Amino acid sequence: MRRFVALGPAIVVMLAAVALMFVGPVIVRQMTHAAAVGRALGARQALDADNTLDVLDAAISRVSDAVSPSLVHIDVDAPRRESGRRSASSGAGWVWDAQGHIVTNAHVVRGATFIRVQTSDGRVTPAEILAADTYTDIAVLRPADPDGLLPIARASGQQPRIGQRVFAFGSPFGFKFSMSEGIISGLGRDPLADEPTGVTNYIQTDAAVNPGNSGGPLVDSRARLIGMNVAIATGAGTQTLLQGQSAGISFAIPLATIEPIVTQMVRGREVSRGYLGITIPASEEPIITDSGFVGTGVRIPRVQPDGPAAASGLRNGDIITHFNHTPIRNPAMLRSAIGAMSPGDSAAVRVWRDNASVELQVVLGEFPQEVLANQSVFPALIRYGMRLGQSRAGVIVDVVIPGSTAYEAGFREGMLLAEVADRAVASVDDAFVALMRAEFLLGKPVLVRTRGPEPEQAEALLMQLER
Repeated sequence: MRRFVALGPAIVVMLAAVALMFVGPVIVRQMTHAAAVGRALGARQALDADNTLDVLDAAISRVSDAVSPSLVHIDVDAPRRESGRRSASSGAGWVWDAQGHIVTNAHVVRGATFIRVQTSDGRVTPAEILAADTYTDIAVLRPADPDGLLPIARASGQQPRIGQRVFAFGSPFGFKFSMSEGIISGLGRDPLADEPTGVTNYIQTDAAVNPGNSGGPLVDSRARLIGMNVAIATGAGTQTLLQGQSAGISFAIPLATIEPIVTQMVRGREVSRGYLGITIPASEEPIITDSGFVGTGVRIPRVQPDGPAAASGLRNGDIITHFNHTPIRNPAMLRSAIGAMSPGDSAAVRVWRDNASVELQVVLGEFPQEVLANQSVFPALIRYGMRLGQSRAGVIVDVVIPGSTAYEAGFREGMLLAEVADRAVASVDDAFVALMRAEFLLGKPVLVRTRGPEPEQAEALLMQLER
């Protein structure tokens, strides 16, 4: 008996499979596209019905609107030592008070021969340096035309918080009146800047900050000033006073440091700082004592006799955990907290001693000018290429680096300093104080009268400290 095999169904199945191979992907793509379109249309409808992001955008724009009239762009002309020609730089600043005083970084205007400030509405006016403090890197400018300048709102008495939203303003790479956003990512930072200042305790943020932001305001979500941009961390792992490209970490001088310094400056006073009378360690290290205390604070290696700390009952080995009710995390925070107060101010100090917390009250003295000058001028002279020492004959130039700025200015090892800025100097401290008061740290040329081993005298000019 012959068996017949039906080929029709098999051919139909094969053709259907072949068609599916070509048509299937098209159908899948169409279905995927239709789903994406559906999601997009649904998202658009949801966004139209939900104004959450609109409210956030409007709030951020209001921060800009509130700060812009208080923000200024600063152009600086300064001599360039190598060619004798002028060099130009720029930065930012902000309005302090109704008299139009402008605050910026001291390093922005260092060596300036001419300063121009521009407001957000386009007005340009010359300005002069009213006062500058290189120890904190703060300067105050007085514009020729202060009319119409709006003082910035300040968050006085408010402690910055990690995670707090902040906004940085300035002129990065010359793009004037720019705004960036971030959060506070650290407090009490002491970066190793290329030109270290005496007081740091910086606020660390991740807001985009670059050259030109220097001196610009850092504000909170209510457009209140909490700090001033001063330094960045670069991709090379170093910190700089806004002279490189940011690696995503920036630093700001806290308002608590700025306010007492600027207040004295605008009143025409010489800046004075609180003085506790202790030796503060140079670096941060974990604290573990025999009594079992582990935590943050600063151990006092030495209390200076007859100083404010000794009078208040502080002892060698005490661990300062709080200063004026603020936790102290590291030496930079303690140094800044003391320096932000004025002589005669009273401060509450909590220390760990003998397995217990002890509360003390201390009345601060005045920071000695000699110590301040030593901390500021000594490293500047080293970068300048020379070092001063003390000899029986007086202040001696004991090191000059060949080819340095000091060497090119005429200084040689063995020279004795007789006068600095028309002031007779008998000690290294005298020379440092005279250089500081003559604004050497701001790039001002200072006339120094020197004499060699022979009785005859020779004059040399300390030229501008180059960046």
